Amino acid sequence: MGTENPKSVVEVARDSPKVNVFCAVSTFKVYGPFFFSEQTVTGIPFLDVLTEWLLPQLNDNNADFILQMDGTPPHFHRHVREFLNQH
Repeated sequence: MGTENPKSVVEVARDSPKVNVFCAVSTFKVYGPFFFSEQTVTGIPFLDVLTEWLLPQLNDNNADFILQMDGTPPHFHRHVREFLNQH
């Protein structure tokens, strides 16, 4: 049996400084890290990372790849899904 109070409260400061980083891992290489300049990453900056940074590198390496992402809002943004469905 635990000795800590299960009803304890941990306070977290809102809007604290943070760093948003993206990287991709394949069997051949680690792509990144890519550091976002935005404090909060939305769908459009994420789409820019895919189109301008990640996919050109993958295409240069002539690699077949499967892009697997979780369901976070930037990954599931309408423009991101449309782009990936087309490409």
